[in-house]
Amino acid sequence: MKVALVCMYYDYGIPERGMSYEYSTYYRPLVEMGHEVVFFDFLAEIKNTNKEAMNNKLEALIRDEKPEVTIFALYKDEFNPEALENIKQYTKTFCFFQDDTWRTEYTEYWAKYFDLFGTPDPFGLERYADLGYKNCMHVPFGSNEFLNIKQDVIKDIDVSFVGIKLPYRTWIMKQLKKAGINVETYGRKWKNGRVSPEDMVAIYNRSKINLNISNSISYDVRYLSSSLNSLRDFVKNNKRIEQQKARPFEVCGSGNFMLTYYTRGLEKYYNVGGELAIYTSVDELIDQIRYYLKNEEEREKVAIAGYRRTLFEHTFTNRFHTIIEKLCHG
Repeated sequence: MKVALVCMYYDYGIPERGMSYEYSTYYRPLVEMGHEVVFFDFLAEIKNTNKEAMNNKLEALIRDEKPEVTIFALYKDEFNPEALENIKQYTKTFCFFQDDTWRTEYTEYWAKYFDLFGTPDPFGLERYADLGYKNCMHVPFGSNEFLNIKQDVIKDIDVSFVGIKLPYRTWIMKQLKKAGINVETYGRKWKNGRVSPEDMVAIYNRSKINLNISNSISYDVRYLSSSLNSLRDFVKNNKRIEQQKARPFEVCGSGNFMLTYYTRGLEKYYNVGGELAIYTSVDELIDQIRYYLKNEEEREKVAIAGYRRTLFEHTFTNRFHTIIEKLCHG
């Protein structure tokens, strides 16, 4: 099958930030599935020309190539609604809305221009049904099994975290340090800096415990009273509810131990305590880290169970099979 993939090649279109999540996660599984993939970097086209020219080029590409399916990952308002409607003459369209629990108005506006769209929210189907949307399907984050690979390496990192440095995450790290727990941190603004997708997987494999720390608002009074920066973050941050993210699927998909903040509905994807571990407060996070560092056999048992569950159910090959089947056959 011919599939068009419309997304950014670079993270937010910035070469210095490396490959985007969308391209690094979606492209190879589609190719490995045997599809002929036509890639279109809409943000690069806009930078080379302008918005109107990009939309015209996309229309021409879809008209000429006639892919059976076109998969989008939007950013802002780069597309003209008319162009999205016009290409439906030649292709079936699907769009990922990975941040729809936070960008609700954005998703609600753009979703109607696609034949089908995906929400990672475990309760999203009900929410969109109440709003009158009939073209929604539940598509959780997943693991690119061709990138997130289990490696036979020495686990020389006790605890690691990969993600952008934010005020709440910084506070968490300070609490862990006070408790005598050292965490290696990677990502934008941390001392170790941003890492490539391949290096990130290597970090997962080298770590006894991989952390997933929320980037939503924290209502912990200790955090809010810790600094003026914390209060500013509370006021400015519009992420008022927790959201399912990609990290648990990636870490479990590489055969490693995941300790994540709890999000409502997580148990729909993993057996909590049996396939990954959770925490609901900084105190519980400290206790969980101490426990699993001491109990290697149990930690490895959980990691292997999470690995098997991911390979069976949560790879992007699984995701794309489901999307394409529903899009083409209903």
